[in-house]
Amino acid sequence: MAERIAAEAGPGGTLPVPLSPEVPEGLARALSTSSPRAAIALGPHAVRLARQTLPSAWIVYAMVPFPEEEGFLADPKAVGICALTVPRATKELLTQAGVQGKAALLHSVLVSGTAARLVQGLRAEGLDVEPVPVTQAPLMEDLFSRLKGRYSTLVLLPDPVTDDPYRLRYIVTQSLEARMVPVALDCGLASQGVALALGPAPDSVSALLHATVRAVLSDSGYKGPKRITADRAETAGNKAALAGLGIRTDLRLDSRY
Repeated sequence: MAERIAAEAGPGGTLPVPLSPEVPEGLARALSTSSPRAAIALGPHAVRLARQTLPSAWIVYAMVPFPEEEGFLADPKAVGICALTVPRATKELLTQAGVQGKAALLHSVLVSGTAARLVQGLRAEGLDVEPVPVTQAPLMEDLFSRLKGRYSTLVLLPDPVTDDPYRLRYIVTQSLEARMVPVALDCGLASQGVALALGPAPDSVSALLHATVRAVLSDSGYKGPKRITADRAETAGNKAALAGLGIRTDLRLDSRY
């Protein structure tokens, strides 16, 4: 994902920071001495490094799933491209798959702010979604006893609930047994057994990064939103999970696993 966005951004268009805390000292020094007016940052660590080394520059970022919880929305000179979902595309994907009924958005209590925003956006598109916060991720058995029979879809995030592969496998298995369609707002989770997944299309994210950088550097000043939603999504599916749920496997998907 990062490579595709960087490639779309073009030479010199992306802040060259690894998506990890281990950042070479020379890179941070080069950033601080170059004194750019704006930086494009991919990932939370890149955003933090950019703000640390460029205290007065604009930061335009992507690939940050939880900007509320990271504190980036409070930064007056930071603008982010939403990393998790395109609400209309979510509805279109579920409709294409023939999935109807109520959905539960399973999320860690640590990302409740982001979850509330996602639920609001999905409801605005006509989806019947309820947030289901998880306080203790290991206590999944009791959780699924409450979910079974109430929901037809289980929406998952790339958060502390799903970051453990064994826990994610349990969630997927329980969802399939309960005939709930697991849908992730992160395409990477489709390769781990989640039936359907989607996220912002990299080319759309790249175009928004460029347009936003131009806007923040314009003479008139930036007056847009702190958070921008991509207009297109990429989709993915897991063939085994789709077959197990009886969902047709000839769906229009960008990737299959």
